[in-house]
Amino acid sequence: MASLIGLLLLAAGPIAWVIYTSATDFNGHLTLANYAGAWRDANISRYLFNSLVVTGLTVFLSLLFCSLFAYPMALMDFKGKKAVSFILMATFFVPWEMTFVPLFSVCVKMGLDNSLWGVILPSCVGAMGIIFLMDAYKSIPKSLFESARIDGLSEFAIWYKVALPLIRPSLAGLAIITFVTSWSLFMWPLIILRESSNYTLTVGLSYLSGLFSANLKFLAAGSIIACLPSVALFLALQKHFISGLVKGAVKG
Repeated sequence: MASLIGLLLLAAGPIAWVIYTSATDFNGHLTLANYAGAWRDANISRYLFNSLVVTGLTVFLSLLFCSLFAYPMALMDFKGKKAVSFILMATFFVPWEMTFVPLFSVCVKMGLDNSLWGVILPSCVGAMGIIFLMDAYKSIPKSLFESARIDGLSEFAIWYKVALPLIRPSLAGLAIITFVTSWSLFMWPLIILRESSNYTLTVGLSYLSGLFSANLKFLAAGSIIACLPSVALFLALQKHFISGLVKGAVKG
């Protein structure tokens, strides 16, 4: 019991300290001035808007491309399927940082450097999302697809009208994972973005740490603002997310 309490304090202690620091002045009185100051003086509103655009489009494109790619991989037989599966699995052994140089070169040639699209496109599809949705598709009874084909539906219609509604919990889980990953991305936006007006919130917070290095309360307020969208998304989708986890546990 003592060890559990110790782990709880270890995990929750820093979070509680950041919340307390952001919501109090130097005399220990509750105030929202730190949030207002960080928002006003550090251009957080612009960084927040950029992050919402990048993360929103990344989540949408990731769900679209991963669900389209995973459908034939899970439910169809075609030439080269084993090779594609091998390549997907092999990408797990390649650290994303190793791709920064070729990715940067490609983005420069395509004119995507110093633009939000240069952050979005390299992150909008990944092997993890494809494999995650492949397992979800495989859990659907094959009789449903056979009935849909007998009714004359095309494969695209089957994917859209039959498969997608049945994997909604898995889509919600992938949306949360993609959102948190994209929202917290730091190194790649720092490399590809040059102008401060295009900075995402994580890159902007690093600028904030230099601007207000002597004011930990502004830094804490900026950190809390950066966490709020992720928490809000999880609270909104937790029902579907937990449902997907429970179904996966029962099926396993």
